[in-house]
Amino acid sequence: MHGSVHPATETLNDHFNGLCLALPNVAGVSLVDENGEAWFDKQSDSTQLQMMGPGRFQAYKDGALRFGELSTTHHDEVYGDMRIVAPLKDVLK
Repeated sequence: MHGSVHPATETLNDHFNGLCLALPNVAGVSLVDENGEAWFDKQSDSTQLQMMGPGRFQAYKDGALRFGELSTTHHDEVYGDMRIVAPLKDVLK
């Protein structure tokens, strides 16, 4: 979700033990050079495969999986809403 824009009223929804942080979106100031998808698409196939695993990698290359579908929200009884890796079976339904 690197580089995605959210309203200031939205609570940051990170993953368990995540290191994500919200940066202010200031007119005329760019704090992020590129979003996560642009960065990922510049990586070699071998790097993408290593990061995604074979099933997600093939689905992504085939167009059956969009980059934004790689994560989803999960509600944890202790920590509340958090981001998790979306199960491939759920994405490909």
